[in-house]
Amino acid sequence: MRVLKIGAAALVAIAAVGAAALQPVDAKPKAMLPDRTLTCRMGHATDVVIEKRQTMEEMTFDSWHQFVLHLPSIPVRTTPPPEAYLPPEKIAPGTRIVADPDGIAADVPKFYRVLDIWPQRVEILTWLSPTLLHLMIVDPIDPEKNTARLFMTYSNREMSYDPTRIYIGDCTVTTDGKIASAK
Repeated sequence: MRVLKIGAAALVAIAAVGAAALQPVDAKPKAMLPDRTLTCRMGHATDVVIEKRQTMEEMTFDSWHQFVLHLPSIPVRTTPPPEAYLPPEKIAPGTRIVADPDGIAADVPKFYRVLDIWPQRVEILTWLSPTLLHLMIVDPIDPEKNTARLFMTYSNREMSYDPTRIYIGDCTVTTDGKIASAK
């Protein structure tokens, strides 16, 4: 019979693995946000007053565009999001622009930061250059009516908005993977 010599450190590691295997498994599955698709009718706003929360009826729009955004199912956030100056969290695969036939967000290569705290708010930020970013904010969200409002603009580091590139739209939210038609 061969004798296998194991050092003390290896025995401790083996014991730890065995003890971990005996720990009770959390029987509660994590709460998940649903898979969401926002089908929006985005208006190019020409008279937005950022400091005022205007209704769509109080704004003037010179064009309308279809825009579809997909937010995949993710675990419900149970901790505060990281501060803006910290590295972003990993973005859930499947977070993407599904349709943008008029190219109102054509220069968005990939998302840099996604803060998804549905149904309170969703923020999506993409750096386009060291000083210019593309910003999308989904707020307000009404889960009972399956609607949301999407605000999209370009901004600089000082968070001033480009008044010539503001899009706002009402969205229909579907959670079954089928894309609904915009309002």
